[in-house]
Amino acid sequence: MRLPIRPLILLSAILTMHPMTTGAAEAPRTPSADAATGAIMLKDVPAVKQLQRDLASEGERRIREAREQARVSKARKHGRRGDRVRPVPSREEGLVNEAPVRRLPPELRSYAPAGTNAVPSNVRFNDPTTDGLNSAQSEVSIAIVGSLGLAAWNDGQGFITPPGGMAAGYTTNGGATWHDVGLPPLTGTITDWISDPVVAANEKTGEFWFCGLTQNGASNNGVAVVRATFPGGVFTWDTPHIVRDLPATTDFLDKEWMVADSTTGNLYLTYTHFVVSGGDISFQRSLDGGANWDPELQVSNHSGSVQGSRPVVAGDGSVYVTWKEFGPVDADFVNIRRSTDHGVSFGVQNTAVSFFDNFGSGAPGFNRNRNVVEPCAAVDRSTGPHRGRIYAVAHESLNFYDDFIGGGGNKNEVENNNFFARATPFTPGQKLRGGLTTITTDFDYFSFTATAGTSYIFYCDSIPRPLYTMRVFCGLDTTTRLSFSGDVDAPSGGQSLLVWTAPNSGTFYLRMAYVAGGTGAGNYRIQTGVANHGAEPGRDQRDIIVHYSDDGGSTWSAPARVNDSAALYDEFLPEVGVTAEGYPYCAWYDYRDAAGSCAGRSHIYASRSTDGGTTWAANQLVTTAQTAWTTANTNIQPNMGDYVGLYAGGTLALGWGDARAGEADVNVWGTNVPVDAAVGCPRDTFAVSNSTVVVNLPVTNHNTLYPNTYDIAVSINRAWGVSNSSSITVAENNGTGNVPVSITVPDTANGRARVCVTVSQAGAGVHTCCFTIRASSPLAVPGPGVASFAIQAVSPNPATRALSVEFSLPGWSPGRLELIDVNGRRVAGREVGSLGAGRHVVRFDHELAGLPAGMYEVRLIQGARSLTRKVSIVH
Repeated sequence: MRLPIRPLILLSAILTMHPMTTGAAEAPRTPSADAATGAIMLKDVPAVKQLQRDLASEGERRIREAREQARVSKARKHGRRGDRVRPVPSREEGLVNEAPVRRLPPELRSYAPAGTNAVPSNVRFNDPTTDGLNSAQSEVSIAIVGSLGLAAWNDGQGFITPPGGMAAGYTTNGGATWHDVGLPPLTGTITDWISDPVVAANEKTGEFWFCGLTQNGASNNGVAVVRATFPGGVFTWDTPHIVRDLPATTDFLDKEWMVADSTTGNLYLTYTHFVVSGGDISFQRSLDGGANWDPELQVSNHSGSVQGSRPVVAGDGSVYVTWKEFGPVDADFVNIRRSTDHGVSFGVQNTAVSFFDNFGSGAPGFNRNRNVVEPCAAVDRSTGPHRGRIYAVAHESLNFYDDFIGGGGNKNEVENNNFFARATPFTPGQKLRGGLTTITTDFDYFSFTATAGTSYIFYCDSIPRPLYTMRVFCGLDTTTRLSFSGDVDAPSGGQSLLVWTAPNSGTFYLRMAYVAGGTGAGNYRIQTGVANHGAEPGRDQRDIIVHYSDDGGSTWSAPARVNDSAALYDEFLPEVGVTAEGYPYCAWYDYRDAAGSCAGRSHIYASRSTDGGTTWAANQLVTTAQTAWTTANTNIQPNMGDYVGLYAGGTLALGWGDARAGEADVNVWGTNVPVDAAVGCPRDTFAVSNSTVVVNLPVTNHNTLYPNTYDIAVSINRAWGVSNSSSITVAENNGTGNVPVSITVPDTANGRARVCVTVSQAGAGVHTCCFTIRASSPLAVPGPGVASFAIQAVSPNPATRALSVEFSLPGWSPGRLELIDVNGRRVAGREVGSLGAGRHVVRFDHELAGLPAGMYEVRLIQGARSLTRKVSIVH
């Protein structure tokens, strides 16, 4: 998101004046300062919560400022997207006064984890040749229905050449390739699509919608949508429609999100609407594909303390809206309201989740001086046992508010500590004191020894007006930027907060760096300490925690942790969705595989639950290369955006900002993971009375991340015997499980029987196929007491796509039926001795698909006896 300057000043004043309220009561707090040592608890410092509100409400003013600077710089000379203009340096990292960051050595850049799953193929969505130098594509949203798909992202061009704050791409082959179409249409008063792109899809009609924040003329802001369709397979934009258009001096719209209801065709949109008296979560509905919208409906109870809404729609048409609300003292909340009349009205507000928000800093390499916590939600629309279950996900920190900091005495910086080698050592728990000047080369480095898995708190509570950054650096390479905070633009009051967990034991560095402003020396104080883990589900700087509800959001389950990494690493920007198989999936930025850079580089990982969110499977790697955010060629904030893209339906589609080695800057990458199954349905066949027909049912799992267990049910419309009429098979990820089924044809059988096979997964229907068996009387039947060992027929001959072998056995001893090529190699085979005495028919079906045309032998073996028949296979 990118907020104009004037509304940001307004919003800061709004949240300063507006008293905090919450939907959940908290116990009264008593002062907890240690009089002897001067140690404090953050829960007793009201300014900490004010800092959280200031950081959340200011949005991205520095992004807007960078964009304005770009407009009056060289970028004004270039009128087309793609002019490679040098961007204005970012004040966030103080790059105007900091030595260039050196590249990581190749052995670190190429590090990849061992022993993981077969990673799905990754595809780039954007066309980097049309992007500006050092641009960053991020905040990906995606939807894929069948072979068609639409993705959207922040394009990074708004920092270089306006208009062009967002871009889109489409696929017509299920995500195998993408086509970057750039900025959506500009029409009417829309002069730019600014930020926060969202894609929605109607899974029944194949319609897609692009939704985003807009700049409307010189002084208005708003939200708009535009439909995308594929008539004749050709990607086509419709005319955009403005949902809201408001003066930026009195109103500001932020963090919009939209969903399409495939049952009714309705569109549901939510956003944060800031006005002079506060901010609220607003809801609007369209009944005609986005051309017209119902009036704004407020769904949040407590103005001024809310952000990050998400609408989702259930299979029965219920509409849910979730959002974040700041708590008054320590914990924050995910609230929810439900509509059972398709968005006309909403029921009572409930609290879904209470969680601790590590708001002061993002994940390693996140070049913004605060975290982004946007809780996400999903609802199960499958036909499985958890249909209607709603999930709420947030990345949670440990409760650092109850820990004492700053009780270990004072530690003053020792100049000249402008370099790592001359850093001032300290022990966590001390109060650090130093000063920054207006000299742009003034860096203050402090060193400390950290223990792996221990979480540390750094709270800068005193500094005059100079703008500054506060950053933890990796001690292994003195290069990788880890936790980052600071005051890079007013009005945060000079405070900043880091809560960071050491991924390894050793030396790390805390740095204070001057950015701008001030009138001379800016003396600061940093309270430091150690955060302890308590009863909260978060174990470190961030874990991914999920809750679910089966009663419309009134009551919620116990928390479950999704990530299976040790309590050392950061997990950032999780998203959740439920596929058609009835399984919830999560995906996020994950830092566990970067030991050489103090866990400073990220992959995308994913997990799923097969029991409705109670437990989560082993996390699986999604990305084929890591991103080293420290060395990514971008000055844009935020380089990762505020979310990754996840769409869950008939497929699992993912998209993310990515700065892998070999890419010039941050680009959009993604993957599409099919979650369906396919049954190799046998073709119609024949049988003789008093025989057994054996068919093989191959069940193929297209999911490249996880194996699946399938329930197989076989039914027949005749009174014939069926073995394995109800069975289970396991297919590995991207593999096949085979189910042999024996059908006994009675001696009186004559005519046709219809056999149907249903494959289901977790109770959700996946696939059904049917075939016919035609039965007739045998040409010859051995007399009583006569045991035959014979091949009666091989047909058709020549064979094309299938081959049936009719044979008889005299008893139950082990036996095999095999297909042999001209070189004597067995190319197909079945165990048949267990069929016992009598006439049988075995069909070779999918085995023929990969065989070359030519002559083959059918061989029947039982004990010491064998028989062969010639057969020709043609294609």
